[in-house]
Amino acid sequence: TSINFTNKEDREVEPFLNQKELSQRWSMSPRTLENWRTHNKVLNFSKIGGQVLYKFSDIIEYEKNSIVETNK
Repeated sequence: TSINFTNKEDREVEPFLNQKELSQRWSMSPRTLENWRTHNKVLNFSKIGGQVLYKFSDIIEYEKNSIVETNK
C-alpha cells in the first residue's frame, strides 16, 4: 500500500524524540518526564502505539524559552 499526499505539508515529516531520548538529552530520569506529563507540565506529547513522542520543534522551542540570561 502507498500513501498519496495531497500537499507539501503532508509530505514533510517532523522528527520526534521518545521519552528515553528526551530524558537523555535533558539528563533527567524518564520518570520525571512521566510526572510532568501527569501534571500537564512542559511539553505537549503524542501517544502512538503506546509510545510517548515529543515533537522536536517543541523541544527546541522549550529549550530556547528556558535560557536564563545573567548580568555579567
